[in-house]
Parts: sequence; structure tokens; C-alpha cells
Amino acid sequence: MVKTKNFSLSEWDFFEIIATNRLKKFWWLYLISFILGFSHLNSFGDDRFSTAIVVFGLTFPPLIFLYLLFWVKSSKNASLFHEMSMTFSEEKISLSMSNGNYSEVPWDQILAIKKRRNYWLFYISNNQFLFLKKEAFDSKEDLQKFELLTTEKFTKS
Repeated sequence: MVKTKNFSLSEWDFFEIIATNRLKKFWWLYLISFILGFSHLNSFGDDRFSTAIVVFGLTFPPLIFLYLLFWVKSSKNASLFHEMSMTFSEEKISLSMSNGNYSEVPWDQILAIKKRRNYWLFYISNNQFLFLKKEAFDSKEDLQKFELLTTEKFTKS
């Protein structure tokens, strides 16, 4: 069994995660949008179609990410940023939140584990994940135990 220190997901980390995921999924859409916008830039203002294409093509991607930023800061997401600790056992992942909530997730409910530079994401659905900071471990030994446990339980990444 491995237990973490208390840690929390920051708004910026959450924004980075969802923005990166969105960019990986829809990079082609944002690229097409910019290409269309830039390709009609010479005729901007000459006709309504070109003007609309430029305005839409060059503002659509930034507006999407601005929307995501405001969504992250929404009061509906406030519970995501509470301090928490996690315990990893052979059977499950246990989460204890500073607001008193407690959850258990059996390993077989984890669809994927994504290892990033400073954290891990444990996906329990396509759009839901558990967040774990790498710095949440008390020692290198705990980190090694955790990595061994996740490798044994789940080899996808």
C-alpha cells in the first residue's frame, strides 16, 4: 500500500490538461480554421464571404480556449480543486478529500493511465480522470512502489 501527501489540482493544471487533450483531438480543425482565415486575408473587407471566413477562421480557435479557461474557473468546478490524498492498494485507489468526501475506484475501472511530465491521469471514462501529482509522494521509495503497482495492475499508457 502506498499513500500520498495532501495535494491539489490547480486551475492552471486543469486548464492545461483539458486544453492539451482538446488540441490533441481536434488539431486538424484548428489548423483548417487558421488556414482558411489566412488564405482569405488578402480579400478581407472586399466581400462578406471573405470577411466572415477571416473573422471566423482566426477567432474560432482562441475563443474555444478562452471558453475552456472560463469553464475551468466556473464555480461548478470548485470541488475539483480541494486538497486530497490518495492511497493505492492491490485492489483499489482510495481518495480522501479535504471537504470530507471519500471515494474508492477499483483498478478494473481504470481505462487508461497517462503519464505526463509532472503528473499522472487515471482515466475512468473518456472525459473523467483522477489526477495525481508526482510530487505527492513522501519518498522515492513510495514513488517506486507506486510505479511498480501501476505497472503490475495496468500496462497501458
